[in-house]
Amino acid sequence: MAGWNDVSFDERERLLRLYEARDKDALRREALLLEISPRTLARRCREHRLYKQKYAASEVSFPELDTQTFDDFDVIEGDDAVITSDFEEPYADPLVKELILLVGIKYNIKRLIINGDFLASDQPGISSHEPLQIEDKTATYMQSVRFGGRNIDAFLKWFDEVIHDRGNHDDMVNRATRGQIDLGFLLEGHVKEKGYRYTPYAYVQLETSEGPYLVAHPRQYRNVGLGLAQAIYNVWATADGRKAHIVLGHTHHTNSGASPDNLRGCYTLGCVRHPKKAAYKNLNITTHYEWNQGFGLLMNGYFHNFDVRRTDWMHWLGDLCPEPFWKRTKFPV
Repeated sequence: MAGWNDVSFDERERLLRLYEARDKDALRREALLLEISPRTLARRCREHRLYKQKYAASEVSFPELDTQTFDDFDVIEGDDAVITSDFEEPYADPLVKELILLVGIKYNIKRLIINGDFLASDQPGISSHEPLQIEDKTATYMQSVRFGGRNIDAFLKWFDEVIHDRGNHDDMVNRATRGQIDLGFLLEGHVKEKGYRYTPYAYVQLETSEGPYLVAHPRQYRNVGLGLAQAIYNVWATADGRKAHIVLGHTHHTNSGASPDNLRGCYTLGCVRHPKKAAYKNLNITTHYEWNQGFGLLMNGYFHNFDVRRTDWMHWLGDLCPEPFWKRTKFPV
């Protein structure tokens, strides 16, 4: 026998046991047989021990608890949708809801996206904010849920699907029940027509012929929402690394512009809620900019952002916008 490289694993194990037993005489005999010095054999035994430790460590398997992975948000394919936000029922303006429906009919759009805050959720016990004033006409939460279900049913008379992502008002019932109930569970029990889908994510991704769109209801708020859309553009990309057009709810302001690199569009949506039917807004004086009502139309992959007050509806709706309809168009101040 000659040379450490020719020693088998089992033989190295035997030599290591001699080394760890400090049997110097036995190690001298083994070193003589291997034609190496006792010191070299001792070093080789230590190296073998270290190799076994490293190998054992590399084979460690870490346990994994079976918990939820939050990566199953909706990715929707298609070039066309009416995109809305901030109905805050039961305080949405019926006129704006009718315009949403008529735009869908006029341009044969069969998908409606509610980009968060479908219910106002202002009620004590649901909202964490104490009410400033309780009026005789204040709706209970379940009245709002039932009313919301009726409105979704009305939209589903035309739209084939209504996709509803979560907004900050929508998740108040989650918080009030400590995560036991979400708004989708309640609304689905009061929507009779087929086609409504609620997602617990505050965003959906659209895949269009003009690139991906992120339709989101962010936690942050800015008076000039376009800057918020541009900031989100800078940090968000699809799973495969592509930058997306950004469409945000939550700000209640209609804004349109370009991404900082001028490669995509950035937009914020006006609200559907009637601005005068918000006690927390109208009983106070703040530096927040005035809300404006609006919604968006995605058609052939291109986004059109409608400010209800400043849109030529006769141009966009044509024969669906007859004179009697237009005469009753009274915008909140």
